[in-house]
Amino acid sequence: MTSARCEQCGLPFTPNSARNRFCSRECQVDSYRGRSQNESKKRQETGFMWEPVRPARPVKVTVPRAKPNKRDRLTALVLPDPQFGYRWLEDNTLEPFHDEAALSIARQIAEVERPELTIWLGDFLDLAPLGRYRKEEGLARTVQAAIDRGYEELAVHRALCNEMRVIEGNHDARLHLAVIDNLVAASGLRRAARPHEFPALSVPNLLCLDALDTRYVGAYPAGATYINDNLACIHGRKLDIGQVLNDERTSLIQGHIHRIDIRYSTRNTRDEPKFTVAVSPGTLARIDGAVPSTRGGVDLYGKSVRSWENWQQGVLVVRYEPGDGLFDLEMVPIFNGRAYHQGKEYLA
Repeated sequence: MTSARCEQCGLPFTPNSARNRFCSRECQVDSYRGRSQNESKKRQETGFMWEPVRPARPVKVTVPRAKPNKRDRLTALVLPDPQFGYRWLEDNTLEPFHDEAALSIARQIAEVERPELTIWLGDFLDLAPLGRYRKEEGLARTVQAAIDRGYEELAVHRALCNEMRVIEGNHDARLHLAVIDNLVAASGLRRAARPHEFPALSVPNLLCLDALDTRYVGAYPAGATYINDNLACIHGRKLDIGQVLNDERTSLIQGHIHRIDIRYSTRNTRDEPKFTVAVSPGTLARIDGAVPSTRGGVDLYGKSVRSWENWQQGVLVVRYEPGDGLFDLEMVPIFNGRAYHQGKEYLA
């Protein structure tokens, strides 16, 4: 029988019959699922349907020249839970878990504030394909896209601040736990002659935090970082900011909750009152049901169903004195891609 070309990958093959249009069962499945010719060719040539997970691609960032900021206190910008992630839809497009409109507002505020310090409160990546819950088909081969998009956002913010830190959240920890649970011998592997770099299969390595001169605050849930001696940032474990305030003896900013909330406490001590505050600035993820959660769901076509979570989007601007100094909290709620801060309106 004469040679023919596979209708899916385009490579030549010898058909077994006149009705045989595909060179393999895999190509037949690819055609049924609507995968591109390039994807099928890559599988044929490399054995992988998609390229293995790698560190983020470099991006070039250009930011406007900063205007002189005359202020007597330092500024920190605190950014909560973006949960960069995606799911594939039937039309071969990616549905994001992070909210591009909220992230745009955060960038605009960073451009105006030019903070001395930027802190991401954790759950920077969603990593739903590595979680312990049942997986959707559309979550496959989405981690690399999330890493690349997350790195792009980090690079922009790093160019707008003097120092940046990323706290590990429970979602970020999914990668390390997946390696331990499924391939423990690969845990902690690094390139030869580089004993001090991050392990190859780790969030800070894949996000290229060393190249961004960005500190990774790991060891969730114990990891914490301080803005000054009186104000700490954590990702958090509890979902009630009141419980956080009762349990801690220092003022805290925490993520994890995805709701905007702030509580103050005055405690009786021998000489003077002890004031503390616990605050949650919300989230920068979508709140319309796109993020995999116990309340969200997808239809039979793999698309998320709109169902509003009891979450709010926002960022937090902190004015602070270094050392054992005072601090002031400026909450910036974001509603449908719109926010007000310092008398100025920000639109996505």
